[in-house]
Amino acid sequence: MLTREMLQEYDAEITELMKTAGDGPWCKEPNRFEFKHAGFDCLAVRQFHGAWCGYVGVTEEHPYFGKNYDDLQFEVHGGLTYAKECSGVVCHFSDNESKKRWWFGFDCAHAQDLVPCFGSSLQNMLNALEEKITKTKQVYRNLDYVIDEIKSLAEQLKTVGVKRSADLNYPISFT
Repeated sequence: MLTREMLQEYDAEITELMKTAGDGPWCKEPNRFEFKHAGFDCLAVRQFHGAWCGYVGVTEEHPYFGKNYDDLQFEVHGGLTYAKECSGVVCHFSDNESKKRWWFGFDCAHAQDLVPCFGSSLQNMLNALEEKITKTKQVYRNLDYVIDEIKSLAEQLKTVGVKRSADLNYPISFT
């Protein structure tokens, strides 16, 4: 289970690392954001490279609990890149919640994404070269963008549960 101390330590480490990224829209964002949507626990977590990752946690009642992300198809930024039980800061924070969660997630550190802490001069040169070749500019995926993607993933996961419960002829609750 995630503790307040773990969150504080994580936040301090990420805040220190983000100083290397320089000025940008990331300067006004938190490093972790937790909310509920479509009956699921949802997380936006900034990783050590400065890019956001988004997660939706399903409980054991969900038909995809325990499934590998490679076995599933969802429309989300860059596709699913994560499926695992609570681990580190990818876990719901609750003083009295004991239900297990299986987290499905995606990241915003793909070729087309601007990753704040990849700001070395070599990385900048590689980015410039890639822009010339592909004619596309990297984009920073901010917290608002990630929240929208998380909500979309949660709604897709909710739809899967509704279809499954209809097949079984009994309701499945995700709360």
